[in-house]
Amino acid sequence: MENQKEIKIRSKSGDEYVLAAVVKSSRHFGDLVLPFACNKGENQLLKVEYLLSTIELSNDCEEAELIKTLHAISASLDPISLIRKFSKLKMVPKDFQSAEHRRLLDKFILPYVWKQVSELIKLLAHYQIPVFDTRFWPYLYEENRIEIEKEEAQTRLFFDRGESSTNYVLEAWSDNEKINLMHPNNRILSVVPCHLLTSKSIVRFDESVNGNLLRPFLAKQEIIIPARVEKEYFEKFIKKIASTSNIEAKGFSLVDVEAQPVSRLSVETSWDGKVGFVLLFEYGDKRMYCDHLQQVITTLKITEDGFEFLRIKRDLLWEQQQYAELEALGLKKASSFFLRTQPDSELHSFLYFVREISSVIAEKGFKIDQNSEIRYNLDMPSVTVKLTTEYDWFDLQLILQIGDYQLPFISLRNHILEKENVFVLEDGTRFLIPVAWFERYSGIFIHGKKQQQHLRLQKQHYPLLELLDLPDFDKNISNTHCDSQLILPVLNNAQLRPYQEYGFYWMRNHMLNNSGAILADDMGLGKTIQVIALLTAHFKDSDLNKDKSSIVDQSTKGLQDGQLDLFYANVQIDNKQVELGKKKDPALIVMPTSLIHNWKDELQRFSPRLRVYEYTGGSRTISKKIMQSHEVILTTYGIMRKDSENLQQLNFSFIILDESQQIKNASSKTATAAYSLQGDLKFALTGTPIENHLSDLWSQMQFVNPDLLGSLNDFNKYYSIPIARNPEAPQHEKLMTLISPYILRRTKQQVAPELPPLTETVIYCDMTEDQRERYEQEKSRMRNALLDNVIETQAKQESSVYYLTALMKLRQLANHPRLLFPEENLSSGKFDVVLEWLETILDENHKVLIFSSFVTQLEILEDFLVEKEIPFSKLTGATGKRDEVIKTFRKDVTKRVFLISLKAGGVGLNLAEADYVFILDPWWNPAAESQAISRSHRIGQQKSVFVYRFITRETIEEKIMRMQEKKRLLAENTILEESFYSALSREELLELMQ
Repeated sequence: MENQKEIKIRSKSGDEYVLAAVVKSSRHFGDLVLPFACNKGENQLLKVEYLLSTIELSNDCEEAELIKTLHAISASLDPISLIRKFSKLKMVPKDFQSAEHRRLLDKFILPYVWKQVSELIKLLAHYQIPVFDTRFWPYLYEENRIEIEKEEAQTRLFFDRGESSTNYVLEAWSDNEKINLMHPNNRILSVVPCHLLTSKSIVRFDESVNGNLLRPFLAKQEIIIPARVEKEYFEKFIKKIASTSNIEAKGFSLVDVEAQPVSRLSVETSWDGKVGFVLLFEYGDKRMYCDHLQQVITTLKITEDGFEFLRIKRDLLWEQQQYAELEALGLKKASSFFLRTQPDSELHSFLYFVREISSVIAEKGFKIDQNSEIRYNLDMPSVTVKLTTEYDWFDLQLILQIGDYQLPFISLRNHILEKENVFVLEDGTRFLIPVAWFERYSGIFIHGKKQQQHLRLQKQHYPLLELLDLPDFDKNISNTHCDSQLILPVLNNAQLRPYQEYGFYWMRNHMLNNSGAILADDMGLGKTIQVIALLTAHFKDSDLNKDKSSIVDQSTKGLQDGQLDLFYANVQIDNKQVELGKKKDPALIVMPTSLIHNWKDELQRFSPRLRVYEYTGGSRTISKKIMQSHEVILTTYGIMRKDSENLQQLNFSFIILDESQQIKNASSKTATAAYSLQGDLKFALTGTPIENHLSDLWSQMQFVNPDLLGSLNDFNKYYSIPIARNPEAPQHEKLMTLISPYILRRTKQQVAPELPPLTETVIYCDMTEDQRERYEQEKSRMRNALLDNVIETQAKQESSVYYLTALMKLRQLANHPRLLFPEENLSSGKFDVVLEWLETILDENHKVLIFSSFVTQLEILEDFLVEKEIPFSKLTGATGKRDEVIKTFRKDVTKRVFLISLKAGGVGLNLAEADYVFILDPWWNPAAESQAISRSHRIGQQKSVFVYRFITRETIEEKIMRMQEKKRLLAENTILEESFYSALSREELLELMQ
């Protein structure tokens, strides 16, 4: 059906219907408009099935609120419901007709019914729900469709006064057409307000028109008013309607009156649900809608001598000027309404606009009226801020001015945090909180502490003050002024790259300002060496007086486009020097067990002057003497958790968490232990500050800068949940503003010009207990066999097979005991470390090639990938359709892991799409490793390539690495494994098994 909106209804039983309304006769209340649930048949024909109020509704509807409202109105019109509402007597509906209860019906029930019907008609018009009559009940055809007229009908009154009586005629006009009031199908649906049902439409009248005034003219053309009752009749029926009707009167005194017109704007909702101004013109004490056709306002004046009509001619030229003034403000005329170009459907939305233009409207002479019982203060608000800066906090005094009202701005705290935009003033009027204030001021309310009528804000929250646009606010207020110049320390065998130097200065600046921070560089960009530089500068005087200004310029080059996802901090490096103190407390660095060796090795390599103590192992101990004789203490998350009661009694100059995502669960024992540690400064290092949820970030930030992000509940409520629902929510920008000074993240892409084309790193891994036990057993057996059964003069070629088998077993055990004992549930330290690094790389959306000389090891890794539903490719000697597998990995962005065996993938592959290479086990032939690396690092590679070799500590793998370096075996020569053994002396073989 045309010009209607199809709204579907769903019952709790799952049945679906179409909503329609029908004008239906009621025994007690006349004609009612009621909503029904209909089935749609062939040719779009509707058949009425149920009265809406009789259906149990499901909430799963597109217009659920509308349907609930219609359901409630329909239920309210049920006779039994009306009896319960208006009478305490025991009644049945038929009692309404008795004289005893007729007054209850006429005075209370019918006015309520008319009001409900009027509200129902308004909703039907607004939502374009079709209305029908009952001619073909229960079927609803297009030909018995009833339209709801959008515009009010006009009335015209004609009086012809004679000596003994006055003839009175009333005409009704709709859309410039005269309504045939005497048509037999005409019925009055409601008296106040008045709605008239004609043969094809429902017409509404001005509020001054009572339906009882129309009723006589539905039966006859005119009314004869006898002279004896003329005064009473005019006083009772005509006086009110006269000012809104065109009147022609014969036999009465007509007096022309001049009146200075006034424009009045009334905030109202149109018939179709649009909120705007209704323009009325006020002439004297009479008002009329701007689009009223009546050009002469006639007022009936009753005097002791009789009657006279006062006439005021409208100033049409002046009225046109009022139209132009409103249109100049961006309003568009629609009948008597003036709406915005994009009409408002919400009252508050339009009132915000009204407040913005209220001063302009007043200047142009318009008066604003609010007709509803709830009135709004439309004065423009202003906020004055007095900021006092103390040592480590800010004091904020904010005053809100609304017209003549002045109150502490903190009074709005709960409203702003709960996003409630209506605040009730002392006089009962409503103040609409500006939309922009919810974002501008919520931060200071979330993180500020109430001190009487003031707010106290910690210094670390200074970015929130920038949102307030304070004219005298110093954006550099957070920077402490020190008395010494920041200088770069000398590191052994290392030259920091410009972005790493910038990272050093960035952390150093946070140290000077006594604030913690998170260094969140991509994996492989050297977070460790940046921290070592920081510790070296802190604990030792530097020989290198390198000016930092050029470093900052270089280090920020290429970072102007910002960081990827998270976060770029624009920090200011203080130009003064750091005064190195006396003996300082040591730094505590906490990390996964697998990284202990790496940290210890790199500290020794780059800053050997730093004394390092490894607080690990079953016999670990820590004392005041140890604290005083070491600058750096290394420990693991597990030990930190177990020994938290002891560790929290000590104070450290730095507490640094490596792979800080380990404390992402704020309620975990690990996080709780980390929070309990006492340190002057706290830093966190991670390549993935957010792994799963924003709360991961909260936990790490709570460690480095307690309370920066408020409580976890507040963080979830005001940041995490809104951002999860909508990543582009304004809370995201606010969060970035708050945390950006405290997080520094550079991606490989951002610093690519500074990176070498190839970066190689060795990752040392510890064996698990069961793995170590099996390894030691096999090593002891092989060593005894070598001592007992092999003499130095024996030909090596004859025993090479024996050595090959024995050494191969040690290599397998160093990688994963399941390579030798597949049926046993044995663990591998290296395998766990590989998974940690792999998960980090996948979180950063990189592609990785994983090489191993053991196919079984790749199969164990394959089981993990399948379990975690991680797409991957695999290439071994048993792989068919080799080219197709390679092509799929290169083209499919979802496949970011490629498992490759040494023999199958050593040559002939071009896999430049990958920028990470894992070598799971060291190979006897360095040239084979180089060939594997070349699968990714080759011509056509646009990215820097990172190679990670995983070596199990205290095993044959570590010894082979050292021996290869010592002997410098030539990579360009293809050396068979047997040749490698042949090149070893007896002492070297025994050394492998130490």
